[in-house]
Parts: sequence; structure tokens; C-alpha cells
Amino acid sequence: MKKYGVLVVLAMFCLTGCGNNRLVCTMENSGTNYEMSQKYTFTFAKDKITKATMQTTTILKEDLNTEENIDMYYQTAQSAADEYNAVEGIEAKASTRQNRITLSVEMKSAAMSEDDKEEYLLNESKEETKKILEESEEGFTCK
Repeated sequence: MKKYGVLVVLAMFCLTGCGNNRLVCTMENSGTNYEMSQKYTFTFAKDKITKATMQTTTILKEDLNTEENIDMYYQTAQSAADEYNAVEGIEAKASTRQNRITLSVEMKSAAMSEDDKEEYLLNESKEETKKILEESEEGFTCK
């Protein structure tokens, strides 16, 4: 009976991604009338990125919180999503809820060409990815 218990535990670890290694990088920026946050989550297997997600959220406040501005920011996010969706292996969508505009992007490395992986930095190691983002002008913090 113990043998089955061990197998169940091992199966649960594998199903929940025990072999996967993650890097999460975040950045926040705000101004008088807005807040913006961006989060990248990279999933690694054997120090190669297998999947990357990016979520950018902008909250418009005070003078910027108008229907016209929300629509303009949403259209910009939708245009970015359309550009991402034109790349094999990337799925993106833009959404809006009240004064919050979100762009969500998911990249699956196995479905992407080598050129696209290179363009989106999916060929880098975990340490190099962390270094690139933390040293960028945006000031990401990675864990």
C-alpha cells in the first residue's frame, strides 16, 4: 500500500510542475493620473524557457479616467495583441473593465520559430533573462 502512496505523491508533483523552474519579474510605474504594472512569468525546463507570460495593466485615474481615454488605451492594447497574435506560438488578448486596461500575452517556445524566440528573448538562460530585465530602463525586479 505504501508503494501506491509514493506513486500518487510523485504523480501529483509531476502534474503540478515539480520539474519546472520559474522566474517572475515585475515592474510598477505611476503618475498623477495613472498606475501601470507589468509582470513576466517565465517557465524553464533544463534552463530553457518553455513558456512565458506577460501581463500589463494600466489603471486610469482622475483626469485620464474618461471613456475616450479608456477606449484609446484599449485600442492601443488591442493593436499590440493583434501584432502578437500574428506570431506563431503567441496568444494575446486585450481587455478592459471600468478604468483598467489589460494586455495578456502567452508565448509557447516549442511552437515558435528560432527567429521569433530570439526576438522575444526566449533563448536566454534563467540568469541571463533575469539580468536583461533587471538592467533594463524599466527597472524590473525578478525573483
